[in-house]
Amino acid sequence: MISQLPNAITIGRIILIVPIGYFIVVDSWVIVLVLLLIAGASDLLDGALARAFHWESRFGQVTDPIADKLTFGIVVILLAFKQLYPLWLMLVVIGRDVGILIGAGVYRLLVKRLDVEPSLLSKANTAVQVAIPLLVVIGTQEWLVSQYALQFLNPAGFFIALGFAVLSGLDYAYVWGRRALKEWRQSRNARSSTSDIA
Repeated sequence: MISQLPNAITIGRIILIVPIGYFIVVDSWVIVLVLLLIAGASDLLDGALARAFHWESRFGQVTDPIADKLTFGIVVILLAFKQLYPLWLMLVVIGRDVGILIGAGVYRLLVKRLDVEPSLLSKANTAVQVAIPLLVVIGTQEWLVSQYALQFLNPAGFFIALGFAVLSGLDYAYVWGRRALKEWRQSRNARSSTSDIA
């Protein structure tokens, strides 16, 4: 069905991870840049289609952010392996995402269904974490813009990415920690009221 088009685009973006990873390994940076731009454009397209035609689905809500995290998670790991991306920043970025996934799983298991609503800070972090690897890839070329990309990245760009990763991670922990505490208190009060009536 045509209403599944956004989900199909998301799945296609996940499939793109394999060639992106391969071309990073073999240093085909122009192809990597093109594929990353395609992945980014597809991310905008599937979201726009889902909103415009009301084709939102639970599958899309779950897989779309996972596709983004997998794509750029693999990219930063491989770039760090190639010594083009700081190892310490890779550990922070990946650690943040893993922590959020674990926290979401625990919240879903112990509290209730999780409906993630990305904050403005989280959206800004996503934009930064997408832009930095793109600039790294651009910096591998001998284009005029490449030298400017490298000058921005080291060290300012990398520390900006660090700041957004840490702040957005703390924001997630604060917001969802408060929600979990609120749900736990409501659940405890409900059990207490039931016990009093009995």
